[in-house]
Amino acid sequence: MAISLTKNNQPENDASEPRASFKQRLLAGGICFFSFMLFYILSAGPMAWLTRIAKVEQFENATKTLYLPLVFIVKHNLHPLSDIIQWYVGLFK
Repeated sequence: MAISLTKNNQPENDASEPRASFKQRLLAGGICFFSFMLFYILSAGPMAWLTRIAKVEQFENATKTLYLPLVFIVKHNLHPLSDIIQWYVGLFK
């Protein structure tokens, strides 16, 4: 059984570790948000393809609800996002 010791031969305590600074937490939060949004947008194409081939009304309704923000962008023709979304989803037709 190994015990981790500090430089003073004292057992290591989790509370003694320095906390992340505000900038580090803000950066980590920004990276998580960006990653989530990227995954959300990139998953729209495959989900449109699955919805088309599944032909299940409940699945189609759930997909429309989940991707409602992207549908809003496309229906209101908000350039350039609507063009990019339409192009990307079109790759899966």
